[in-house]
Amino acid sequence: MKKLLSALAVSALLVLGAAASAQADDITVMLDNEAVEFDQQPIITDNRTLVPVRAVFEKAGALVEWDQASLVATITKGNYTIRISPDSDVMYKNGRSIALDVPAQIINNRILIPVRAISEAMDFKVTWNGYLTTVLISTDSVPYRAFAGVKRGFRDMRDIADLYIETDGKGFSDLDGDGSLETIEFKKMTENEGQDGVLVINGTDYTSALSHMASAGSVAAININNASTDRQLVVVENGDVNTAHFFTFDGSALTECEYSKPVSFSTRLLFDEKKYILSDLHGFLFTDIMVTGSYYEFNDNDFGYYRTGASVREIAPRTLTNVYDDGMLYRMIVTDKYDEGAYKNAATYEKVYSQTFETFNLLNIYVDDNDPSYFEFYIEMEDGTKAVIMPYTA
Repeated sequence: MKKLLSALAVSALLVLGAAASAQADDITVMLDNEAVEFDQQPIITDNRTLVPVRAVFEKAGALVEWDQASLVATITKGNYTIRISPDSDVMYKNGRSIALDVPAQIINNRILIPVRAISEAMDFKVTWNGYLTTVLISTDSVPYRAFAGVKRGFRDMRDIADLYIETDGKGFSDLDGDGSLETIEFKKMTENEGQDGVLVINGTDYTSALSHMASAGSVAAININNASTDRQLVVVENGDVNTAHFFTFDGSALTECEYSKPVSFSTRLLFDEKKYILSDLHGFLFTDIMVTGSYYEFNDNDFGYYRTGASVREIAPRTLTNVYDDGMLYRMIVTDKYDEGAYKNAATYEKVYSQTFETFNLLNIYVDDNDPSYFEFYIEMEDGTKAVIMPYTA
C-alpha cells in the first residue's frame, strides 16, 4: 500500500493521449482555470492529443513567432526559448533536444504539438481529465485537479490566499477592494471568553465578530470570485473537523456570509479560484476525475450548497494509479463480501489518507440517491485485499 485515488491508467502524469474514440471537437483546454479559445481545434493522432502552439502559449504570456523561410516556430518567455518545426519529432528547449511522442503538424496554417510537450517546454504541469476530455494546464508548476461537475481545477486554500496566518502574526490584503491594503493582525483563540485582539483590522478589534466560535486557528484572505476585487476573510474554527467561517469587510464592518450549512473539512479546503469550494469531507478525487458528492458555490457574498455525483457509477470497473498526492482523508473497511450501501454508519473503520495506496482496482461504486454526498468505492488493493472506502466524517 502506498498511495490512493487518482488516474485513468493512461500512464503517469503526462502521457496525455485521449481515447481513440474521443472526438477532437469535444476536447477542452483550460490554462490557469481559463478556457483557451482556438481557431483550429485540437486533434487526436496516434492516441495523442495535439493542440495549437500559438493559442496556448500566447495565453500563457509567451511570444510566439513563425519563420516562414526556415519553417520554425519560436516561443519565448522569461528564460525559456523553444523551437519547433512541423513534421519533426523533436523540439528544442534552450538548445537541448526533447523527443516528441508524435511529430508536430501544420493544420490550417497552425502548428500543433502533443500536450505533453507543453509541460516539457516551460515546466508547466498538465493534467488529463479523461472522463471529460479536458486538458488542465497550470503555469506555476502546481497541478490542477479535474472536477466532474464544472470542468475546473481546484487549489488548496493555503496556495491561493493573499494572506494566510496559522500562528500569531500580521499580514496585508485589500479586503474591501478599494486599492489599499488592510493590515490584519491575528492570534490564535482557544477559548473565546475574555479574549480580545484575536482579529484586528486597521487597528480596530473585530474579535466580537467571532464570538460564536469556540476557537480560531487560522485566518486567510481569498478572492473567491475573480469578477470582483474584494476578498473574503476566512477564519477557521478548529476541532476534530475544522469549520471555515467566511466574512466580508466593507472598510468598517466585518460581516459573516450566510451559507446553507457549515463548510467543514478535516485536512484541506479546496477552491477553484472562481467561486466553487470543495471540502475533503465532501468528495472523492482522481487525477483525471474529481468525483464529488457536494460542493459550495459562492455568489454575491452568499453560499449555495449543491450535490452531484450520481453519474460516477459509470466509471467502474477500472484500474486507478496515483499520480498526485492530494492528502485527502477517507474511512476504510476491509471486507471480502461487499454489501452496497451498508457501511455509512459503521462504527469500526480505519482512517486512511490518499498517500496510503499507489494502485488499486475499482470494482464497484455505490452512491446514495437520497444523499449523493455519500459514496462507497469497493476496491481491490495490490496485495489482493478488498475494502470499502468512504468519505471521512468525525
